[in-house]
This record gives sequence, C-alpha cells and structure tokens, in this order.
Amino acid sequence: MNSLLDVNNVHKYFEHRGYILKVLKGIFLSISIGESIAIMGVSGSGKTTLLNIMGGLEPPTKGFVRFLEKDIYQMKENELNSLRNKDIGFVFQFHYLLPELNAVENVMMPALIAGYKKEESYEKAVNILEKLGLKNRLYHKPGELSGGEQQRVAIARAFIMKPKIIFADEPTGNLDRSTGRDIVDLLLELNKKEGVAIVIATHDTEIASKMSRSFELKDGVLVEIKK
Repeated sequence: MNSLLDVNNVHKYFEHRGYILKVLKGIFLSISIGESIAIMGVSGSGKTTLLNIMGGLEPPTKGFVRFLEKDIYQMKENELNSLRNKDIGFVFQFHYLLPELNAVENVMMPALIAGYKKEESYEKAVNILEKLGLKNRLYHKPGELSGGEQQRVAIARAFIMKPKIIFADEPTGNLDRSTGRDIVDLLLELNKKEGVAIVIATHDTEIASKMSRSFELKDGVLVEIKK
C-alpha cells in the first residue's frame, strides 16, 4: 500500500508553571491509503495531541509529519488550510455543530469554504446525509437531533469533501454503547467503500479490534498491539 501520512520522531512538550511536560517523546507511524487505525491510551496520555499534530492543527515541538511526502508544517498557511479543508476530515467527541444551522447547512460549510457554489454545496450535503441515514433529518437543527444523529451529521461534514483521511477523537465518548457501535461501523463503512483512511483515538478495546491496526500510546511513545 502507498504511504499517505508519515510521522517521524514527533515530540510535543508543554511548559506549565516553569516545568516542561513531555507528552509525546518520539512518535513514529506510517499510515497507508485506505487503512484503519486505532490509537488507544488512558485519558491524558496524549491521544488528542497526537491526532491534532497529524491533522495539521498543532505543530510538534520537534520531528515532522509528511502528507503524501510533503512536510505539512513547512507549508504556507493558506496551503495548510487548503489541505485541512479538502484532504483531512475531523470528527470529535463533541460534534461542534453550529446550533443555529440545520443539518444540511452544517454539512455544507466545508464545501462553501472551499469555494463551491451554494447549489452544489447543498447537493453534496444532501447526498452524504441521505447516505448516512438522515434523509428525514435534513432540516433539523442540532438541538432537535439525538446524540447519534448529531454525530452522523458531524461525520457527514467531515466527509463532504471526500478527504483522504479522517481523524476521529473519541467519537463515541458521549454516546451509549449501541449508538457508539453504529457510529464506528459507519466510519468503517466509509473506510471500506470510499477508501478513506480512518484514525480513531479511543480507550475501547472493542472498537480497536475492528481496525486493521491498533496502537497504545503509553509514556509518550506508540507501541503496536499485535493481534
């Protein structure tokens, strides 16, 4: 398989009250096109920090992240913004939907930002929402949707630009177990049918077992969990 994203010797340090907190201490990871990966670890182990660094949201203290062989933190700001908009999708534990917008309007946002016309953005949003089983919820606002439906809208928003990779940070954390399974199965369906790589941060071993590879983030380094 071709390499999509490479993390090489990534460290991340934070200064807190005069002390240096070393969260990541040399991360190495290569992700192939269409792969599904779980990153496990206890709360505070650095899973979110690692996903943010891989997704171009937060630069490492040292080391580099290459996306299709380009160092993303050497890109100009507009180039990195374009990469995050078109090629990288994010799904968070808290869906971060805009409460004043309905499902279609929330999902349209990345396409509008990318410069698509309103009509085309609308068609794209409706199409992906219908694929995700929300045909009857298109014009409902987040407050009118269940937790699982809100997370489906968030997935639709992450996927509307057909990114090459989606980072999902504890996407089932606020959902009951049954709904959480449905959300993971939905992400894996996108992974298999559309070829989008999936990286999920989780502490759930059942979720991790469904991925093609699993890692534990412990003491600042990644260790692969052999199946």
